[in-house]
Amino acid sequence: MDSHKETHQAAVLDVNGVLLANERFAASSSGYQQLEAWLATWGEIDRVGMECAGSYAAGLARFFRERDVEVIEVNFPHRAVRARRGKDDAIDAEMAARKVLSGERRP
Repeated sequence: MDSHKETHQAAVLDVNGVLLANERFAASSSGYQQLEAWLATWGEIDRVGMECAGSYAAGLARFFRERDVEVIEVNFPHRAVRARRGKDDAIDAEMAARKVLSGERRP
């Protein structure tokens, strides 16, 4: 997830790294619930990756941890991807999901 003050952008990948969906949600209690319900349509939620889990995503991270979902903070920026594809919330959310899938974690 790419987190901001007003919204969170979320991307879903399958186990092979195929992008299944990318959607934006409000950074609020109701937005967290909508995000959780949306993610659940793709299967069981066992882990989520997010940028800045201690900042704009702190509430969302707490929301998922309370539901026993592993929260993985991912490193940014993705310089090579940004050089090729540009800077965009949907791209950042996808790259966060790819880092979780690859097993990359914040040091």
